[in-house]
Amino acid sequence: MALARFTAGLDTVVVRLAVALACSLVGPAGSARLQAAADPPHVEPPANPVATPGEQVTLSGEGFGTTPGHVILTGRRIPPESWSETHLSFIVPEDAASGFLRVRPAEGPPSADLPFTVRRTLPAGQIAPYGLQLDDTGLPGAAFLVETDGTCLYGISGFETLCTYALEANEPHRFCSRVHLNQRVADLRVRADHLFCVGDHGLLVYRCADLRAGTTTAAAALAGGSYLGVDVNRDPTGELDGLLLALSEHAPRWGSDQLRVVFYHFVDEELTPLGTFTRTAAPEERQFGVALDPLQRKAYVSGWVTLTGSNKYLLELDTTDLSTPALTHREETGHALAADMEAVGTRLWTGVTTTVTGNELFRTYRLGKGTEPVRLDQIITGRV
Repeated sequence: MALARFTAGLDTVVVRLAVALACSLVGPAGSARLQAAADPPHVEPPANPVATPGEQVTLSGEGFGTTPGHVILTGRRIPPESWSETHLSFIVPEDAASGFLRVRPAEGPPSADLPFTVRRTLPAGQIAPYGLQLDDTGLPGAAFLVETDGTCLYGISGFETLCTYALEANEPHRFCSRVHLNQRVADLRVRADHLFCVGDHGLLVYRCADLRAGTTTAAAALAGGSYLGVDVNRDPTGELDGLLLALSEHAPRWGSDQLRVVFYHFVDEELTPLGTFTRTAAPEERQFGVALDPLQRKAYVSGWVTLTGSNKYLLELDTTDLSTPALTHREETGHALAADMEAVGTRLWTGVTTTVTGNELFRTYRLGKGTEPVRLDQIITGRV
């Protein structure tokens, strides 16, 4: 026991000597810098914490450091326009969402969160059926979408209500939380202990642990797009840590004829835009599911030119350079629309919907290597 106390005391002495030596080597100014680097910066609450996309915002405070860091707006990482020890400015990006604002210096921990609102014109939702009103039923009623991580069920009922239930082995699932969302949700993905929800106004990201505990505040969010599909996966090249995120825009933004597939880097609960694939859409054209290739930098997007025509398709995008995604192949699928997709191993699994009579349920595609395009592998039907 005495030896243990002596050893613990010796460790404390060594640590104190090391700190003293470091401070003596760097001097008083350097010691102050070391202390500042360990403390989070302080941000003064803005007098008017509201801005529109494209507007410049100035923040004041202390401890920002002289090397520029980033501003984080509801998870969206934003490079500064100007940066000093006590002041910085940034431009609110087009995809920013209301929520929280924090400053992340080049070194050390980020500041505390401050509330911030992004004011934008919110058009009517672009995910049909339009104007549909449904009562909240929770998962015991009809569920529109369901995802699971093996611990919980995350489901959308009534298009706009997110419910979380813990899976129980021999008894009814245990209710955890319910969130009434501000958009109609079209797709869900669970990856790396986060739930990604997309809909007619953008993206919401929740921590699965928060939903299980009843906390319903989003960890990150994006706005300014109507997305029907989302996929999240590791970077197959290993060049980027965290996750790659792909969003498939369902309809062009109001007043535009451009359809987009948008790619982001998600790490430390922060979203950084990587690149966008954009093309001119026909008047009735829509995009649906999106899937990221797990073995190489490719993405697959389904869609139609017209709702009732035999002009459904599957696009293959080369994302080797994520800043400039490029279309490399278009697979015509006739009346069969790949409404939901997921790439597993060397195959792309698609859930099929069709406007003609039939019992086709799924199609699988063989994923090509390199420049080799995707090709139809198997059609799975139900019983007649």
